[in-house]
Amino acid sequence: MKLTFWGARGSIPVPGSSTIEFGGNTSCYSVETGRHFIILDAGSGIRNLGKKVNRKVFIILFSHLHHDHHQGLPFFRWMYSPDCLINMYSPMRMNRSLLSILKTELFDSPMFPVLLNDTKSRKIIDEVSATESIRLLDIRTKKDLKTVFGKHWEEVNDIYPVFENIHAKVLFSLPKMPKETAAIDVCENLSHPQNGTLFYKITEHKTGKKIIYATDTEPYKGGDFNLIKFSEGADILIHDSQFTEEQYYSKGFIVQGFGHSNYKSAVEVAYKAGVKTLVLTHFDPDNNDEIVTKMEQDARSYAKELGGDFKVIAAREGETLVI
Repeated sequence: MKLTFWGARGSIPVPGSSTIEFGGNTSCYSVETGRHFIILDAGSGIRNLGKKVNRKVFIILFSHLHHDHHQGLPFFRWMYSPDCLINMYSPMRMNRSLLSILKTELFDSPMFPVLLNDTKSRKIIDEVSATESIRLLDIRTKKDLKTVFGKHWEEVNDIYPVFENIHAKVLFSLPKMPKETAAIDVCENLSHPQNGTLFYKITEHKTGKKIIYATDTEPYKGGDFNLIKFSEGADILIHDSQFTEEQYYSKGFIVQGFGHSNYKSAVEVAYKAGVKTLVLTHFDPDNNDEIVTKMEQDARSYAKELGGDFKVIAAREGETLVI
C-alpha cells in the first residue's frame, strides 16, 4: 500500500515561507492498494493531486463536508473530463445528501461560476454509513464482471470507462465478495461539531495491511474507545493533531470544543491501539514549520515515555509512505 500526503493543513490554506516544510494545503491524502486509488478528502491539496495523477476512475471519501475538506473539488481537473468517472461518498448529515450540498454550496452561482451539472465527468454521488463497507474488486475482464455482478454486469460495464477502481458499497456484514482485494470500513465520530465525521479504515486482504484515517476528532477522557478499537494493529494511523498541548489547554483563546486534538491525544490513541506508525496531521493554520517540528519531536518523546515502540511522524505535503 502507498500513502501520499497532498494537503495536511486544517481550517484554511496557508501558503508562504513559514509553511514550506509541512505544506499549506488543506486535507487531501491518497491511498493506493493494488490497482485501486482512493482519495481521502478534497481540500485544496486535491488540485495538485489532479495535476500529477492521471487516471480514468477516482474514489473520493469525505470525512465530512466542512469547507477545508471539500474546497479543492472545483479545482480538481478531472471533474471536467468527459473520459473520467468520479465516485464520491460522504456521511449523511442533517438530512442533506452529498449531491444537494455539492449543487447548492460548492458548484452554484454566485459562489462558483460552474454548476455541477456543467462539469463534464461522469459521477456517482452517494453516502456511506458505519453499517456499510466499500469493497474494492480486482476486475480485469467482462467475465470478471459477470462473476461478481451477475445479471447486473452490463450496467456496471456501461458506467465504468475502464476496468479500474471498480468497487461495491454493501452492508458491513456481507461476506467477502468474489474478486475482492481490499475493503474500506467506516466508524462514526461524534466529537466534531456539527454532527461529527467519519473515520475510514482501508484493509488490504492479501497482506493484511491497514491504514486508518481519523481527522477532525477531539479527545475523550481516557481515550476514544471506538477509535482505539477501530485502529487496533493498524500499520498507519493518520490522526488529527491540530493543536499543541499548550494551545489546547489555553485559557486565553479557548479551543476546547472545536472538535480537534492535540498531539498527546493522538499518541495515546496510537499507543493503546498498538499501531505501527502514527501520522500527525490537520495542523492549525497558525502553527508554522517551527511549531509543527517541535510538535513532532514532543510527540516522539511522549510515545517513548509511554513505552511505545511505534514510529511518529508529522505529515509533510508531497511525502509518500509505502507499507
